[in-house]
Amino acid sequence: MARPKPAPETSSRFAPLTENDVKAQTDSGSFSRGRTYFRNGHIHDTVLRDVTIQGLCDGSDVMPYRVQTSLPLREDTGETMHIASCTCPRGGFCKHIVAFCLAWIADPEKFVVRPPLADQLAERSREDLIALIEQMTERYPDLERLVEMPVARAGAAPANEVTFDEKAIRRQLRSAFAVHDPWDYYAAAHSTSAAEPMLKLGHGYIAAGQWANALAVFTNAAEEACEVMFNFNDEEGEIGSLIAASSMGLVACFDAQADLPETDRLSEEHRERLIQALYDIWRFDVFEAGGLDLAQEGPESISRNVTDAERKMVEGWLREEQPTDWGKRMLVEFMVMLREEAGLDDAQLLEVYREAELWDDVAGLLLEMGRVDEAVASAGRHLKQPHELVAFANALVGRGGEHIARALSLIDDHMWEVEGANPAHDAILQDWLAHQHSVHGRPRDALAMAERRFKG
Repeated sequence: MARPKPAPETSSRFAPLTENDVKAQTDSGSFSRGRTYFRNGHIHDTVLRDVTIQGLCDGSDVMPYRVQTSLPLREDTGETMHIASCTCPRGGFCKHIVAFCLAWIADPEKFVVRPPLADQLAERSREDLIALIEQMTERYPDLERLVEMPVARAGAAPANEVTFDEKAIRRQLRSAFAVHDPWDYYAAAHSTSAAEPMLKLGHGYIAAGQWANALAVFTNAAEEACEVMFNFNDEEGEIGSLIAASSMGLVACFDAQADLPETDRLSEEHRERLIQALYDIWRFDVFEAGGLDLAQEGPESISRNVTDAERKMVEGWLREEQPTDWGKRMLVEFMVMLREEAGLDDAQLLEVYREAELWDDVAGLLLEMGRVDEAVASAGRHLKQPHELVAFANALVGRGGEHIARALSLIDDHMWEVEGANPAHDAILQDWLAHQHSVHGRPRDALAMAERRFKG
């Protein structure tokens, strides 16, 4: 087993790190290639800032990759490494991070100790900072786009007012999504990485209590990501994750409102924008993306936080939708969630299901309400798919007693009506009947059903 190197003065405050610790974080191929990178001197410009080590690693790209990881202190028992990151497209604990960590293990004293960047900048004059930024943008022209980025600072803006140009945010996001060939396998990861500072900005506004600014950032991020999601080869779901993170940022804004002083809450206009943004993410997820859970807790947040007037507004949006069968179920679940928060009872829920023609839910709820005759009649009249009929019949059997015979009769009657139209459906119903006859002490009926299926 590899042993930690004796800690020199620079690294003495950190928990020891070994090659085995690094190996445990990655796969064997990445570790082997990373060790080769380290031995060949690919790591340079190494820096220690507080508990974070940073550096550059020469790789396959023209420009070196930026690598960093935070290190646990000696008192953080049981931990050997915190979050590590690299600007390469692979993601995860790549060979560049491996090489970087091995460089730290080999000689921590080669890492130049520097104060946090913010402390360094605070010591410079305004003129120095302007000159530095000009030098940076001259060397890295892409950085010029960041100059128009807003900054979240506590007390710098009112809670209920957007204090920056939203067009600037849009430009930043569009730039992030436009720089790469969208069909490159790593393009989504590159673009998401470039757009993530927006999420950080949004959370910065939340921490500062600037709710309107946070709302504007997350709304723009979600809208732009939804606009381009299908332009990418997003097999790993990076663009989708950005949308989901934006939704959760909006949820955080909405959930915070009830506990705020009246003067710090979002205005009616901003509340409507927030609700619309969460609704639009849900709608995109259900009707365009196919249900990837991009909305996260959006519908729940809307349901628990809306006023009566806002609830009616959202219900109006839902009624205007024209969903497919699956979308209809998702829509009704949203509608039910809204009404349950308003005290929906079983009779009202039954009406919602009937309006939506979700007959399996109608029959199931009638059964739960003890209205068995109505439930059986509704199931016999409306349930045409074998899985729906069998599910209802199983619920009926579960009530025991005379209900078992009613369930058997329901399935048998339906099978006589449709037998021969779809052999696969016939087989499902025949198997169910044969099983139930056998379980409930009707061996002759079970044998007859098996013979009937065999002849079919």
